Amino acid sequence: MALFDELATATYNGVSFFWQSFSTEGGPKSVTHEYPNSTRRFVEFLGVNQKSFTVVAVIADDPASGTTYLQNRTALIRELERPQLGTLILPIGGSFSVGVKNFSESTAKTEFGRATFTITFEATDNSQTQPQPEFGNQGEILGFSLATLKNLADNVAARFNVSLNFPDNFDDAEQIVNDVIKDFENNTVGLTTVTRAANGFNKLIATATRDVIKLINTPADLAQTVDDLFSSMSLSVSSAIDRVALAAKFYTFGDDFTPINVTTQSREERKRNRDVLVLQMQAGSLAQAYNDTALIEFDNVEELDDTANQLDTQFEKVIELPELTEEIRNNLTDLKAKTRVLLDVERVTAPKVETVETFRVPITVLTYRYYGNIDDAQALIDLNAFRDVSRIEGDVDILTP
Repeated sequence: MALFDELATATYNGVSFFWQSFSTEGGPKSVTHEYPNSTRRFVEFLGVNQKSFTVVAVIADDPASGTTYLQNRTALIRELERPQLGTLILPIGGSFSVGVKNFSESTAKTEFGRATFTITFEATDNSQTQPQPEFGNQGEILGFSLATLKNLADNVAARFNVSLNFPDNFDDAEQIVNDVIKDFENNTVGLTTVTRAANGFNKLIATATRDVIKLINTPADLAQTVDDLFSSMSLSVSSAIDRVALAAKFYTFGDDFTPINVTTQSREERKRNRDVLVLQMQAGSLAQAYNDTALIEFDNVEELDDTANQLDTQFEKVIELPELTEEIRNNLTDLKAKTRVLLDVERVTAPKVETVETFRVPITVLTYRYYGNIDDAQALIDLNAFRDVSRIEGDVDILTP
């Protein structure tokens, strides 16, 4: 019997996983009072403790949604590491507002493509103190991002083809598939990565490089390989803002390709093969960037606006690409709209940069003058790229509420 037939499905913040078991801890909240040189003991009851749940979750391919093991693992880890409250829905027990206390992951060498997570959640009733609309938007953005990546992969699987009638097209297909792999390899050089995840990414690169011919002959495997490379690359970089910057490196993939003048069926096929892979790379990276943008805690409004403008520019470019389907266009449009709502909310509270003029003072005096403490001195140094912090004068950028 298949895994998904044996296990029930649960969700955390909209991310599904196969639920294997869970245990609950609860009970009365009490304080025990004892006295020196006495056997007296007094137990004071202070109400009821909130429950905690330990859930054993299994991540694998999910045929019901069409998502892969890597996509599901990436999505779950991101939600578990988010420092905010979330919603846990179990097939028995109902829905709970919870915080993640800790989690562990185990995989077996003999079960590649399947991982078991043991997660401890703590129930809470203070969810009203959290920005709940943000949770909804982040969860929706993740969902639309995964849907976009899946539809892009389906598009490649359906449209990429090197037919026997046009054997000369094989060389061009081999070149572009190698370009795809090299782009992933080159764009990640020098990055600070999570070692274990980076090792997995490097193995995918090595396997894809070895299997180029096989991938060309099996478009569904080619599409899935590109999708897996995006997911694995994302797991390799821990910082959301670094992942957005990394995704932007893929925005120009294929822009330097020599245009194909379509005058024959052979050239039409060659152009279509290029176009579907360019679309997967450029739109896939944009979908990843939208998802990661939702996870960034921006230092100031200017940083937020710069990121938003980059996303808008790439969106306008991608929706004009050949081979764009209506479904992918709708996915990207929804991603843009949901991300804009989230950024508009964050823009209200993000600090703003204001330029002030100051006479010659050390950084500590300047920091105390505008922030009332010296703890933010490094942030002020980073904002202005000061070299000599002992004597600062002239125009200085500061952060204001």
